[in-house]
Amino acid sequence: MQTVSFYSYKGGVGRTLAVANVAKYLAMLGQNVFVIDFDLEAPGMHYKLGLGSLSDSAPEVKGVVDYIHSFVFDQEIPDTFCEYTLRVDVEDSEGTITLMPAGNAPSSDYWQKLGQIDWHDFFYSEDARGIPFFLEFKEKIRQEFEPDFILLDSRTGITELGGIATSLLPDQVVCLLLNNQEHLEGSRVVMRSILRSPRLPDQQPIQIIPILARIPHLKSSEEEGLTQKVLSFLNEESEELDTTLELSEISILHSEPQLQVSEFLLVGSQKIDESSLLKDYIKLSTNFLSKDTVASHVGPLIESLRNMAWEDSKRAREGLETLVKVYPSTQTYKALIQFYSISRESSNHILHTAEQLWGISGTLEGDFLWKTIQENFTNLPYISDAPYSLEFIESIWRYKGKKQYQIGVKLARTHNTNGRQEKAVDIYLEILNQKLSEEIIVEVVKILMKLNRDEDAFDTLLKYGIGFLESNSQLRSAYDQLSNTQGHFTK
Repeated sequence: MQTVSFYSYKGGVGRTLAVANVAKYLAMLGQNVFVIDFDLEAPGMHYKLGLGSLSDSAPEVKGVVDYIHSFVFDQEIPDTFCEYTLRVDVEDSEGTITLMPAGNAPSSDYWQKLGQIDWHDFFYSEDARGIPFFLEFKEKIRQEFEPDFILLDSRTGITELGGIATSLLPDQVVCLLLNNQEHLEGSRVVMRSILRSPRLPDQQPIQIIPILARIPHLKSSEEEGLTQKVLSFLNEESEELDTTLELSEISILHSEPQLQVSEFLLVGSQKIDESSLLKDYIKLSTNFLSKDTVASHVGPLIESLRNMAWEDSKRAREGLETLVKVYPSTQTYKALIQFYSISRESSNHILHTAEQLWGISGTLEGDFLWKTIQENFTNLPYISDAPYSLEFIESIWRYKGKKQYQIGVKLARTHNTNGRQEKAVDIYLEILNQKLSEEIIVEVVKILMKLNRDEDAFDTLLKYGIGFLESNSQLRSAYDQLSNTQGHFTK
């Protein structure tokens, strides 16, 4: 059983929606998930999971506040969680979601009970019972529900209950951040405090997973620069050296314009075909799932559709495309790309699907993505309205160490054809640093001269093309013209 807490220093980061989407995805992959709404001042997990207003649909429901109130004031712990939990429907799945809501919010009885609990006394009085209570609380959930995962939607800020949710109970803490000084400084304080929180002898150190939330779509280089800047700030040396963070990476939850109009769960939804935020939720979930877990659940479905392809190719295709929407994982995307390749789907469509796989995985999946690009990109026309981005192709090319000469040339020529000459020059020069090519030298010098970058054009000629002047009339002509323009004289 893994316990994952979702924390944010302040509200407005999409924390509760992230918990709900991760819970849905885990359940769809056959996992039993127990969700606890610890955001007692602003409870809302029941809305995110599609249960609506509890006071209307389940007026007798109880939750976290009622459970704690019963212990504090009645000196008793209920024998079962049944009347304190709700079952969330997960269609066509062997997995389950059980929600322990904060309580029957927003009823007056809920707020009255919440106001009566003295949290400071519960945790810090001479005979404080808070910590043993919550340790037993977690153990009782394990015994009664046998969940694969407990997901905690923690309170914001620095509070007693927030401390329980981020230090005592979890194995992992997902810390959602906004890119502003107030949020980053406050979050860093909390993350450092997690490091020095005492753990039980059988507990491993808490893994902190930082996530930048509500980030608009940026170029990959801009995103990398942003995450590295935030990472450097979070990892700055602390006055107490043992609390200095050593975070290795920061992931991103992109903003999704459609959710600004109306909130809904992206995981398993048919309302939206593609969403970067959906891919972000899937990537976040992979922090908690083993590849074997995904494979064991999705593998048989993929295999049955592959077998169907011999008899009914259309139904197999529709089945795989539906599977990608319902179970968006590296396994389902790879199966769909393989099907497209065998059935001779257009290269543009294959590359578009490959980019979606890259968005979820962030790795080459062995050499799978690289081979897909090699087979489908090189012979395509230099079009500007391709359904995939050149940034995707370039990212994979750079990942492979820029060893594939033809892919780099195709990238540069496509950029040049579509009016991105500066980008073309950058790629051409990177190629020339690894492999001299008379043809590329001619192309890059022409582009630089067209951009009125005569000095750069001349420097490029001197660095790469001086040995071709006698054999190449175009380079000789450019050299003579640039020599006169720049006032350079070379023997």
